[in-house]
Amino acid sequence: MRSLIRLMMIAGALAISASAAHADERSRCEALSVDGPVKIKATLVPAGFIVPKSYYPAGNAKLHFGAGSADGKEPPIDKVDQSFCRVEGVAPAAIRFELWLPVRGWNGRMLGVGNGAMAGAIPYPAIQSGLEAGYAVVGSDLGHEGGFYDSRFTIGRPDLLVDWGHRANHVMTVEARRLIAAFYG
Repeated sequence: MRSLIRLMMIAGALAISASAAHADERSRCEALSVDGPVKIKATLVPAGFIVPKSYYPAGNAKLHFGAGSADGKEPPIDKVDQSFCRVEGVAPAAIRFELWLPVRGWNGRMLGVGNGAMAGAIPYPAIQSGLEAGYAVVGSDLGHEGGFYDSRFTIGRPDLLVDWGHRANHVMTVEARRLIAAFYG
């Protein structure tokens, strides 16, 4: 009887410990959120999260990252197999970036993933691959949404050309380094 009571007490303590650890992960993640010049929203995401699609319109076809990306067909639905802190950022003028921070198994490194040509979309499948390899991984839309070969977003907007050319990567990297240091300590 005593061993049954001990076993129940140990099981209860483990359940409480796991719950407290999850609450700590959530609070560490959500503490990254700020509403300043660079708006940051951080959310703890459980395993099983479905990766958003990353499309570039390309004429009559769609180009996307991931498996089958050359055929213009819908990509397969992919799920992330671990929990992570999803950080969504928006910097002026309209640079969108995402940083995914592994809750467990971080390899101590940051990985920045990018787009090709004029493409303007957050490269989610590339971000997922980096996360699953243990990286704190970040990618951006380079300050616009647009197709692989579509440079019309720059007409009359030299500021967006600067964002695409270098500023988006700079802002994304500076913010990612700051957020990684805040999350992991």
